[in-house]
Amino acid sequence: MSDTPTPPPFRGPALCAVILANVSGEGGFRPAMVPLGGRPLLAWTLEAAMACQSVREIVVMADHLEVSLAAARLGRGRKPLRVLDIAPGLDARQSLECALRGHDLRGTALALLSVAAPFRSGQDIDLAAAYFGCELGRGAQGLVSLSNLLRAQELSSLRWLMREFPLPGLRESRAAVSRKLYEFGGNPPSICGLELAALHPAMTLLTPAAQRQWSAMPHASEAPATLGYLLPEERALVLECESDLRRAQAILGRTDHTTVFAPPLTAAA
Repeated sequence: MSDTPTPPPFRGPALCAVILANVSGEGGFRPAMVPLGGRPLLAWTLEAAMACQSVREIVVMADHLEVSLAAARLGRGRKPLRVLDIAPGLDARQSLECALRGHDLRGTALALLSVAAPFRSGQDIDLAAAYFGCELGRGAQGLVSLSNLLRAQELSSLRWLMREFPLPGLRESRAAVSRKLYEFGGNPPSICGLELAALHPAMTLLTPAAQRQWSAMPHASEAPATLGYLLPEERALVLECESDLRRAQAILGRTDHTTVFAPPLTAAA
């Protein structure tokens, strides 16, 4: 799905990738084990994280035994992997708190990855991480992915941004970054070249300090971040319902979506 070139070596802290496999969509749609192109969506995100130069370890947050067992099997033997069972209904902030409880974060940044964004590539994560690493010296604490599809459910998720291409590989990948995100509302800032984009759940990068700040904001659904990574349209699809799944199948050019990647695992008696 991606023609993104190999990004430059990541110069910032290594990433601990936290994969949220506990999110349900419309009508009980549970994306983690939904098959796409012969693989469950969980496999798409696990493989992207496994392929990253920047990711040192992976944590999968699952609220169902089937998802936990599948994650342990699909991620076996390539990078350090922890699978944590959590209570159903936790949001991203609460899930991240559970993932990091008692975990040593020294020298590590966090990459919060949605399992419902299968076309976000490992190169996207590495390019965002490389940019984030460059900006840490300027006081950056968080980066969020953005989409120009404007599929925002609420006006609060819209942001003004200015595209930049400061790293090798960004222009070729049709991704872009923004050093400053302006809140939507009222008149836009009087800066030439601004465009409107929507916050996107594909990935969020945070320093440990930013994660602690988010934990102290129990009513904040969005992580504190001033940097943005604008995903190109073909990699920005989020699967939240059956119609999204049909769009993804059309993108892949497949009509048969019943292939099983691996037989479901059951707990030992």
